[in-house]
Amino acid sequence: MLTRAPHHSSLFATLLPLLLGLVLFAAAPVMLSRAAGVAPAKTANTDVTGTEISVPDDELGRGTPRSSVEGFFSAAQEGDFNRAALYLNLAHIAPASQAVEGPRLARQLWFVLERRASIDYEALSISPEGNSKDGLPPNRERVTRIEWPGGFADINMERVRSEDGMDVWKFSDRSLAGVPALYQRHSIPVVHSMLSDDTQDYLLRTRFLAFSGLTWIGIGIMLLCWGIGVTIGLTVTRWLIGKMTPGTTARLFKTIYVPLVLLVVTACIRFLVPQQILATEVLAVFRANTMLLVAFVWIIFRFADFIADQANERMRERVGGMHLVDLVVRVVKVVIVIIAVVVWLDNMGYRVTTLLASLGIIGLAVGLASQKFIEDLIAAITLHATGVVRRNESVCFGGEKGTVEDIGLRMTTIRHHDRTLLTMPNSTFAGMQIKNMARRDSFLFEVTLGLRYETTPDQMRYVLTELRELLYAHPKVVNDGLRVRFAGFGGSSLDIEIYCRISEVKLGEYLAVREDLNLRIMDIVTRAGAGFAFPSQTLYLTRDTPADPTAVQRAEDQVRAWHGANRYHPHKFSDERIAELSGTMRYPSPPAERPLANGAK
Repeated sequence: MLTRAPHHSSLFATLLPLLLGLVLFAAAPVMLSRAAGVAPAKTANTDVTGTEISVPDDELGRGTPRSSVEGFFSAAQEGDFNRAALYLNLAHIAPASQAVEGPRLARQLWFVLERRASIDYEALSISPEGNSKDGLPPNRERVTRIEWPGGFADINMERVRSEDGMDVWKFSDRSLAGVPALYQRHSIPVVHSMLSDDTQDYLLRTRFLAFSGLTWIGIGIMLLCWGIGVTIGLTVTRWLIGKMTPGTTARLFKTIYVPLVLLVVTACIRFLVPQQILATEVLAVFRANTMLLVAFVWIIFRFADFIADQANERMRERVGGMHLVDLVVRVVKVVIVIIAVVVWLDNMGYRVTTLLASLGIIGLAVGLASQKFIEDLIAAITLHATGVVRRNESVCFGGEKGTVEDIGLRMTTIRHHDRTLLTMPNSTFAGMQIKNMARRDSFLFEVTLGLRYETTPDQMRYVLTELRELLYAHPKVVNDGLRVRFAGFGGSSLDIEIYCRISEVKLGEYLAVREDLNLRIMDIVTRAGAGFAFPSQTLYLTRDTPADPTAVQRAEDQVRAWHGANRYHPHKFSDERIAELSGTMRYPSPPAERPLANGAK
């Protein structure tokens, strides 16, 4: 049986939906800057040039559409619905019922506008004649439009004659006829049935942290439904995990079970939470299936990571292939996010087709701007596919050294040997000459050993032989290509060239082996009675010894004999002489034939 899912994952699954909900509620006042229950400030009746506009001298301020709306909200906010009713055209109500129905209708209109309307006061006319360019009749002006799935209702004002004979602006009787139905649609059923109208009015006017009391009741109901959804989701998914036998399916389910819980929570909210408790902007977000999209994107991300893990397990021997899989997963995630954003914008009501069509206009500019990004992306794919370098490998590039930390979609990040972080475009890095030091199969040990000129030939033969035996016998030295040779006569030393490879791939181990070899070489030179040379000059104080006349005479006679036999050719030997000499010398050279100490034989 599978073990229980980690506690931190469960806690995360529990808190994430709550966090999303609170963020949506907190963002609601910011999404649209509307009145939100605060009475708008009185507007001065001046045009764009600052000239004062003449308006009817109405004591309630109903001379213009904007001032009339402001007066209505001011009265309603104070709880004076009798005065607020004076801003309504109650022509559709019998005169005998207007004293009772007027305040009730004013309250319902204020409730609907407060919870579901977004009024742009700057768009309302400050002219007594209203806005003549809005496409409506001259005596009518739109205040706002209230929308819901499958329908909408316009709230308009109209210019009518008041009791004292002045032309004033009131909410139209046609708009008011639909207010009771709007009130029933957008009121909270539970709250509406349990609380009186006065209590609801008080809760709607009372605010805490920019939210009304009714909104806080709605938040409480939503949190309760979230808790129910989280409990159901965790219980069901844990039960399913417990019933599964270990295997690929079980691992996949454990990978995606947290976003599955979010799906269950979203379903519970859709079925249990009345939409009336949501603020207008938050309701729009929920209708756009925001949480549903988040859950699906999260599931796809987890599924992509799961597929990548499965592919990497099968490609353990191909590390470059593993990194390529990771890169493909990143690209897929970016594409999924773009698709989700487009779908969300479409659900929110934005004209995505227009947006996509506009991409054709700016496509050239985007293409030119993204050339470098595409070049870097192709370079990243090439680096991963060819396996030139991988993460955590030491490389030399452009005269610098460092360790590759990441090859992303755009940039390559390298930790410099001085511990600073170096970042460069993938295309720049891929175009450099890169030396991958992490993939060396061995280290080169190449040394020129300088011995003093006082070293005798036999001492040199001894040192050469011992050095060869040392290297062949050392377990960390590769025998193939090993060589130790008396290279020549230096300016102040007899030079021995040592060339071999050390079978270590890590720098630390190589340095330890090199140190061991150096110490053993010192021992060999010491045992031979020789010494290391260093640039110097030796001044010998001695009497001049004339040349041996016998040896001089012997050399001169030999040269005259060569001339007589026509065998002296200072620039080139004849082919016959070369053939005569070929292979006649003993190799290697025998020990020096000289008298030993004390006349020993």
